[in-house]
Formats: sequence, structure tokens, C-alpha cells
Amino acid sequence: MHYLIKIEYLTEFLGGDYEVQGAYPAWEYRKESPLRDKMVAVFEEMYGHKPEVVAIHAGLECGLFYKKMEGLDCVSLGPDMKDIHTSEEVLSIASTERVWNYLVQVLKNLKD
Repeated sequence: MHYLIKIEYLTEFLGGDYEVQGAYPAWEYRKESPLRDKMVAVFEEMYGHKPEVVAIHAGLECGLFYKKMEGLDCVSLGPDMKDIHTSEEVLSIASTERVWNYLVQVLKNLKD
């Protein structure tokens, strides 16, 4: 978001006003997450190894939900993608199918 600082500076220097829209609110990594623990267990059961669990710095929809429902236990997941938000963006159909099957199994386990 460094470009916003430049825009803010230039706009104020020239005596103008500006408004930022569409920024995602923060969603902090939680050390303890019952949902994440259940999802890790389902992943291990399905694929025979632990998933890679990482925290990233990005605008995600989870931040929007968390802002409205503070304390909500959120997990973000998705298929393999490359060159996101460019004209060269690529989505792996095979990984999309794996994510779908995994999500269905997670939902079944949460129901029980």
C-alpha cells in the first residue's frame, strides 16, 4: 500500500481530497484455531501428510467477515494459482477439484 502514501502526500500537497475504497480490514493470525485444527486433521486423513499452514500479508475476504463477527474462527484456502491479478493469471483446474473435495469432506466432518 506504499503507493497510497504517495497519493496521499501528492493530493494533500496540491490541496485536494481523496478517499480510499475497497481496502480489506485486517485479519490477524490466531495461534489457537479449532477450525484450523479440524481442517489439518481432515487434510492428513485424506492425503497422508500435514498441509502447509502459512500466514500471508494480503487482503482476504476473511477480514471482512471477521470485522463483522469479531472472534470468528476463519481459515482461507484455495487452489494453486500463478501470476494473480495479471493478464497472465493461471488457475490449476486439478487443484481446484482437490480443494473442492477437501472442502466437502471438511464440511461433512464439521457436521458430525
